[in-house]
Amino acid sequence: MKKRVKEKKISGKKVKWKVLIWSLIVVFLIAGIGSYFNAGESTGEYYLSIKPNLTPPGIIFAVVWNFLFVLVAYAIYFDWIKSENSSKNRNKVVLLFLVNLALNILWTFLFFVVKNPLFAFFDIILLLVSIVWIFIFNWKFERKSSYLVIPYFIWVVFAMYLNWVSYLKWVNLF
Repeated sequence: MKKRVKEKKISGKKVKWKVLIWSLIVVFLIAGIGSYFNAGESTGEYYLSIKPNLTPPGIIFAVVWNFLFVLVAYAIYFDWIKSENSSKNRNKVVLLFLVNLALNILWTFLFFVVKNPLFAFFDIILLLVSIVWIFIFNWKFERKSSYLVIPYFIWVVFAMYLNWVSYLKWVNLF
C-alpha cells in the first residue's frame, strides 16, 4: 500500500520550492546589504539629531521590513511562476524587482552613509514609482502580486514622510 504524500499548496497550486526559496534568498540578501549600510547608524548622533518624533521603535522597523520583504519575495515567486512560458514577461519581472530592490538599498546608503536626507528623499520618490510600476504590471499579469505590494507601498509612503521630516530637521526648518 502506497503512502500518500501531502503536497503543500499556495493558492491551490503545487509549491515550486526551489523558486520560492530563491525568491526569499534574493530578497533577504538584498535586505542584508541594506542592513549593512544601516548597521549602528540608527542610534548614531546624525540620525538622532534628525529623527522625526513619529518614528516607531527600531524593533517595529525590523518586524515590518521583514514582513514586507516576505511579501515581496512571494510577489516575485508568483510572477516567476506565471512567466515560465514567456521570457518577455520574465525579463520585465526581473527588471522591475531589481530596480525596486536596488533603489531600496540606495535609499539606505544615501540616508545613513552619505547622510543626505534630501538625496534619500529623491530616491524614495523613485522607490515609490517603482512599486507603482510593479503594481500596474502585475494588475494585468498576476493580480495577487499586486495585492502583495500594497502594504509595501503604504509603508514606503510613511517612510517618505519620515524622510521629509528628517530633511527639514537636517536643514533646521522643523
